[in-house]
Amino acid sequence: MTVPSYSRRRAEAHRAIEVPLHAAVELCRRGDWVRGLAELIALADRFERSNLPALYYAYLGYGLAFREGRIADGLALCRHALKLDFFLADGYLQLARVHLLARERAIAVRAVRDGLRIEPTHKGLNGLRIELGIRRAPFLSFLGRTHPINRALGRLRHRLFGSTGEKPYRAEG
Repeated sequence: MTVPSYSRRRAEAHRAIEVPLHAAVELCRRGDWVRGLAELIALADRFERSNLPALYYAYLGYGLAFREGRIADGLALCRHALKLDFFLADGYLQLARVHLLARERAIAVRAVRDGLRIEPTHKGLNGLRIELGIRRAPFLSFLGRTHPINRALGRLRHRLFGSTGEKPYRAEG
């Protein structure tokens, strides 16, 4: 009998947690944070914490901040999620939402922009961008936003592509 390697055991642990994690996350996405948060907390009891993926920490962070008012814990968990997986767009979404609960709009806007750099078509991030009223970058970045040329080109862009644009949001580089 051979002993499975560390990476194989870790992969098996990730597969075991995938189904219950996605079920809990789906509850949260539908707005049932009471049941979703309870499921997320139960996952921590059933699985080793080192095996929990970044998505778990992102949703747990926002859930604790939203349902229990634990903003500092929520921020720490969302940041931890992004340390585990820098490319997790949902992590940026939940981080931005926690910053909004903390009344830190400017930091939330930055989190939305960072997430949109990773995944420009992310539905949740684009929805939050529109909700926050984050404007596009000026057409000509070397001119001020109120410069007449920028205003004219911005109006033209709006006429051609609409307020949300046919193209996905392109974050400033």
